[in-house]
Amino acid sequence: MADHGSKRWRLVLTSSPLQGHMTPMLQLGTYLHSKGFSITIAHTEFNLPDPSKHPDFMFHPLPDKLSGPGISAGFIPFMQALNDNCKPHFKEHLTQIINAQKDRSDKESIVIIHDNLMFFASDVARELHLPSIVLRSSSAAFSLAMMIIPQLHQEGRFPTQDFLLQEIVPELDPFRYKDLPFIGEPIEETLESITMIVPKTPSAIVWNTLEFLEQSALTQIRSHYQVPIFTIGPIHKIIPTPSTSFLEEDTSCISWLDKQAPKSVIYVSIGSLADADEKVATEMAWGLVNSNQLFLWVVRPGSVPGFKWTEFLPDGLVAQMKDRGLILKWAP
Repeated sequence: MADHGSKRWRLVLTSSPLQGHMTPMLQLGTYLHSKGFSITIAHTEFNLPDPSKHPDFMFHPLPDKLSGPGISAGFIPFMQALNDNCKPHFKEHLTQIINAQKDRSDKESIVIIHDNLMFFASDVARELHLPSIVLRSSSAAFSLAMMIIPQLHQEGRFPTQDFLLQEIVPELDPFRYKDLPFIGEPIEETLESITMIVPKTPSAIVWNTLEFLEQSALTQIRSHYQVPIFTIGPIHKIIPTPSTSFLEEDTSCISWLDKQAPKSVIYVSIGSLADADEKVATEMAWGLVNSNQLFLWVVRPGSVPGFKWTEFLPDGLVAQMKDRGLILKWAP
């Protein structure tokens, strides 16, 4: 257990079951453990991490009541159900830790670290009077763009009319209106998503980015939140970390990539959770073929509803793709 000065610390980390969120959370936990902090990972049962790869951590499952990805019903219902289902178990676990050390003189100080999609954690922290820190795995520029959309909507600049799409957003120079998140999505769903996932009042924010790359965006975000913001990226370069992959990695692509010229291969993946319908996935395939570029395309099994893997692709298209790239179930 961590002993920093006169205090002993336990950090309780919780991440959404998305590969791009879980990986930096586990990497952050590995780094903090190397500095002497005790680490508990509270995780969903869907896309759960492998405890055997992190033997120094304590792991606590949060029953999420999800029989499958469930995101086909929509991002908002999925995230709301995930947070609603996990919150009582998370609060119960922390309450047990607090009660177990009530009569101890060497109590651990508990800090919650969560990603922005697991917003229930900030509610629990507030209810139990614990500090909460948000880990942001996306760029500061992306987060700032999300934060500014409600203002743009109020001013009649979002949803954006076609003639403005190529224009620069004055508050986000050099980004254009067409670069904004949620372009083409219903405005009601967009505003609801932003309200749901943009952190409200964290004690601090840890960002997986570099200060000198995003100085302008970080300055605006610091002005907005008025809390400490720590830029620690890229986290994967800070400390060696065991594989955090949810799925079995196909490493056969490495030898193929080593034979290609630098910066010559397009990488495409929709991630560990999202689905793509047959028409969209087929259009992606045609786009890769018609790009005349080498490519590495990750098609997660089951990510195209109704198909086990790539059976949705026409035979002739598969033959063309084999000449120019690789299709994998999951990449390292």
